[in-house]
Amino acid sequence: MPKINVMVLQGGQSSEHDISLNTARQVTVGLNPEHYNVRSITITREGKWLLPHDPVVLSGGASLREKHGKQAIVEVDHGRALEKAKEEKTDIIFIALHGGAGEDGRIQALLELVGLPYTGSGPLASALAMDKVRSADMYRAHGLHVPFSFHFTKNLWEEQRALVLEAIERRVLRPWVVKPADQGSSVGVSIVGASEDLTAAIEHAAQCTRTIIIQQYINGPEATCSIVEKESGELVALPPTRIMANAGAFYDYKSKYATGGSTHVCPADFDEPLNKAIQEAAVTAHRALGCSGMSRTDVIVGDDGVLYVLETNTIPGMTPTSLLPEAAKAAGIDFSELLDMLIKRGLKQRHY
Repeated sequence: MPKINVMVLQGGQSSEHDISLNTARQVTVGLNPEHYNVRSITITREGKWLLPHDPVVLSGGASLREKHGKQAIVEVDHGRALEKAKEEKTDIIFIALHGGAGEDGRIQALLELVGLPYTGSGPLASALAMDKVRSADMYRAHGLHVPFSFHFTKNLWEEQRALVLEAIERRVLRPWVVKPADQGSSVGVSIVGASEDLTAAIEHAAQCTRTIIIQQYINGPEATCSIVEKESGELVALPPTRIMANAGAFYDYKSKYATGGSTHVCPADFDEPLNKAIQEAAVTAHRALGCSGMSRTDVIVGDDGVLYVLETNTIPGMTPTSLLPEAAKAAGIDFSELLDMLIKRGLKQRHY
């Protein structure tokens, strides 16, 4: 049986560039060389597309050319990069990008236009999941509970700050979760309990978004549940994971990616009915947004007994501390088998 030619797409211009490189590194190592030929395309922070002559994963640290030599890197525009991928008879693009254009549907739409199969969700589902305002609307429409929130544009904040602050105080109970509407990995997120700290938190979020969300803080344990799809499209709800942040007051960037930054209990140590409810919520969220291949939905088990859905990630991380591979392992699916599932489904699915 001939090997499958996989091109790993990594890097990107988002704040999660380094996480993407880490994910790509793990994916490249995890793909069974008996079944796959693996090459990579790297998008730099400046938006340049780089093609190495050799099947290597480019990582941070020294510049790419310092690391691999001038002759090892070919700099091209995105059109030529994808044309080159087709010339090399690439069977599938493994999207290892996180945040920004790599996760909000733009890269997926580009791959659709050039006719290259890829892993994960299509353009529409990717865009919906990245937009926390519209994904919350979809969750509510499908019977899921979401925390009460209020959102506004960066322009409105700059023009009418006093009006925005008054509306937050009047409409949303404190403490407040202040966050960008379209970022991942808890980038730009703050939890605020005092009015005098609210402006700084909004300014922090506004640095990386055009829409800011003020969400009512829900007290209770955090959990997450990943979904993977078989080649046939059948959904598999992996065991839920209870998350305890160690590096911060909540499950922030440092808690997610620093070694020892968080404690994961998988399967979650909730009772069986609650674990089943978390899995059902993750399945509903996956279907509501139209996700494909994989997703991971984050929830909070509120002290009021309500299960609140926070957001859905369409390209969960594959780093050593990532939740999806951990849950797959708990379900008896090793990392190489997980990658096989994602690639088989990507080769099978058609978004349009």
